[in-house]
Amino acid sequence: MLYKVYLAQKNNLVKGDWVLQLNKDKKEFDLDLEDEAFKEKFKTKNSIKKFLSKKSKIKAQIFLHNKKIQHSKLDNIKFTELKCVDYLLDPRISKKEIQLLFKLRTRMYSVKNNFQNL
Repeated sequence: MLYKVYLAQKNNLVKGDWVLQLNKDKKEFDLDLEDEAFKEKFKTKNSIKKFLSKKSKIKAQIFLHNKKIQHSKLDNIKFTELKCVDYLLDPRISKKEIQLLFKLRTRMYSVKNNFQNL
């Protein structure tokens, strides 16, 4: 049934249709494949998930790196992979301590050196 809806939307494009979003996502993930070629490349649902997961991590890392460049407070933070910082998940650390560590790490703690223009 889903395939029939896909074909109907593909043959009769209307603004806001799911197929338009799908085409946009295909371009963003560098998938210039037609339906049959797509079926040939990704024979299982799991192979599609793995491919999209890898691509989305790469895209997210590029996006976050570009955002990081725009913010001087993040200059001292280095990352090579997308993963949560250990102190955020440590059950021994309270919420207030986590917030303090985050402010110290991103130079947002209220001291003169962090806010030189104030």
